[in-house]
Amino acid sequence: MYAPPNLRRPLPPAGRRAGVLAVVAGLVLSLLALIPQSPASAAPALLSQGRTVTSSSQENDGTPASAAVDGNNGTRWSSAFSDPQWIKVDLGAAASVSQIVLRWEAAYSTAYRIEFSSDDTNWSTAYSTTTGPGGTQTLNVSGTARYVRLTGTARATGYGHSLWEFQVFGTTGGGDPQIPGGGDLGPNVLVFDPSTPNIQAKVDEIFKKQESAQFGSDRYALMFKPGTYNDINALAFSREPRPQPRQRHQPLGRLTGRPLPPHARQGRTQPRPERLRMGQRRLHRRQQGGSRGTAPPRVSPSR
Repeated sequence: MYAPPNLRRPLPPAGRRAGVLAVVAGLVLSLLALIPQSPASAAPALLSQGRTVTSSSQENDGTPASAAVDGNNGTRWSSAFSDPQWIKVDLGAAASVSQIVLRWEAAYSTAYRIEFSSDDTNWSTAYSTTTGPGGTQTLNVSGTARYVRLTGTARATGYGHSLWEFQVFGTTGGGDPQIPGGGDLGPNVLVFDPSTPNIQAKVDEIFKKQESAQFGSDRYALMFKPGTYNDINALAFSREPRPQPRQRHQPLGRLTGRPLPPHARQGRTQPRPERLRMGQRRLHRRQQGGSRGTAPPRVSPSR
């Protein structure tokens, strides 16, 4: 009697199983790589520095509203000694505002609100508090505005509302100021496209800054996406290539391939008169049987 055949499939060796698992893992990672990633948002830029700013009052000539947006932590705006008081900055164009930084002087506001407006008439409250601690406050806000206003309604001291710096951060140009796939280009690199509003006003503002501050934080780079830009007055410098001297080619005689005589190369149809006379003398000598510098040979008479 013979034993029946074993019909079970043999188990694959361990090495083969490990190879199959590695292939499956590689396919999974490849599929994950194909999932579209959301683009990284550009870091918010400082939008308020050097902008037009107004206030309800100022303590004296040494504490103007412009001192709160000059980037100098040693100058300040201070209001009259009463409530309420406000300070307002014009960003120049609608912007997506994401952060407000308040650097208070010792005379700070305990109660105040941050307001947004697109037309300087209708206002909405983006932030408010009645327990302000003073010092340096970083407020995360959200909204679109051209005008940002701080209104103080209560003071911590008998003096006015006083700020070293009133800083507004966000992005302009209708979204992230970046080239697709380019990542964050930095706060001083501005990217425009044909739909960006008030391009001319922004270019003029940067030009005025760089007349007095060509280096440092006021040095900007402007980039324009492809498209048609109408009514933009910007000075562009271009270096034209230096014209190359014309190469003088030696003309060839007709159908002969030989260079033309000097008078033809110089644009004349006839040789100069003195050269013509010299040629006639040489021809006369040859006809007389002589050569240059010798007398013609004597022929003795036959006898």
